[in-house]
Amino acid sequence: MGSPLRVLIVADSEDDALLLVRELKQGGYDPVHERVGSAEALAASLRAQPWDIVLCDYRLRGGDGLEAVGILKEAGIDVPVIVVSRVMGEEMAVAAMKSGAHDYIGKDSRHRLIPAIERELREAALRQERRRTEERYRQSEEKFRLLVESAPDAIFVQIGGCFAYVNPSAVRLFGGESAEQLLGRPLMERISPDHREIFRERRRLLTEERQKVPPMVQKYLKLDGSVIHVEASAVPFSYNNESGSLAYLRDITERMLVEEKLTESRESLRKALGATVEAIALMVETRDPYTAGHQRRVSDLAGAIAEQTGIDADGLESIRMAGMIHDIGKISVPAEILSKPVRLSEIEISLIRVHPQAGYEILKDIEFPWAIAQIIRQHHERMDGSGYPQGLRGDQVCFEARILAVADVVEAMASHRPYRPGLGLESALKEISANKGSMYDERVVNACLEVFAAGYDLPIM
Repeated sequence: MGSPLRVLIVADSEDDALLLVRELKQGGYDPVHERVGSAEALAASLRAQPWDIVLCDYRLRGGDGLEAVGILKEAGIDVPVIVVSRVMGEEMAVAAMKSGAHDYIGKDSRHRLIPAIERELREAALRQERRRTEERYRQSEEKFRLLVESAPDAIFVQIGGCFAYVNPSAVRLFGGESAEQLLGRPLMERISPDHREIFRERRRLLTEERQKVPPMVQKYLKLDGSVIHVEASAVPFSYNNESGSLAYLRDITERMLVEEKLTESRESLRKALGATVEAIALMVETRDPYTAGHQRRVSDLAGAIAEQTGIDADGLESIRMAGMIHDIGKISVPAEILSKPVRLSEIEISLIRVHPQAGYEILKDIEFPWAIAQIIRQHHERMDGSGYPQGLRGDQVCFEARILAVADVVEAMASHRPYRPGLGLESALKEISANKGSMYDERVVNACLEVFAAGYDLPIM
């Protein structure tokens, strides 16, 4: 069984039509055919159903066969048309091709019919696929255009340093009323002067190196000169066969203003918190005049040690803040015990040892940005579990408290106390060195020794 073929034959004679059908069958086709004898009948058949190919006699009774060919051309129907004739001269062949025929077959060249049909069917299939591809591309392009045109972010194309395309959001971003206010204008006009050097380097990477650049916050200028903050990202892009870049901008001006206000508010709260902590520290020192300045010196030394260990900025601030009020629990200790000029009894010592827990109880419900209460509670704990009030050991003691413990011991031993003169810095450093890794964290002790070796000055009181 041959290949199916829907063929419309335009001819006066049924015999001529059957002759063509026979040739098609001999050529390997299984044709489904219809014969029409006029241009009008041809038009009706074309409207009724699709055809694979049209075979048209050059001459018809009552008209020219080429008139029928012209109907297909005018209708824009892409069906291959082959003109056949008993007599086909050069003039007739030229006329047939001008009218829209794809090929012509004379009486002496009927052997060309099947190859001509095969060729025209292939080319028709290629044209159809090309149209489908073009339609898919058109739909894709239309979808892309709609997406870009309706995108909430500003999108523009830059070619040669100038705006080559801007979407409506970009026009609004720059405070314009139409794209014409931007198109063809230098993009540099819209870049804040303090960001132009960065912009030049990014444009070079995009257009010359063809590299994608990372998103960054930049300052742009609106058409009225006002500054806007945008989050900008861009990729290399070719537009009309020219190299450029495709950029996406998101207006974050309002967000930046909110963040600035939040930063100012946080800084204000931080200052207020610092002032409050200093007031608390002063209150503690008022009850214990012999240790006046102790908390401040411990805070400063603990901060220096923390920096040496490489702790982050947030951890550093928490240590300094905790150091400023680490003895707040001494409020619960009678003032006469704190200032007693002789060595304390065991009972009195036990009362003083309550102060880390008392400090925790005072501060635990205050919402500090850090675990201040916990650091204060643990600043007398030791790595071997010999400390108080909980007898914690090793990693049970938070790192900030380990730093504060070393700073507290060094300052306390080096300074004078009501019941003894100061033992001196050398003795204090020997104490922490001798107990490094047992009572005190080894890393913290090493950092402390490095701080003093670098010239740190601890005022002796």
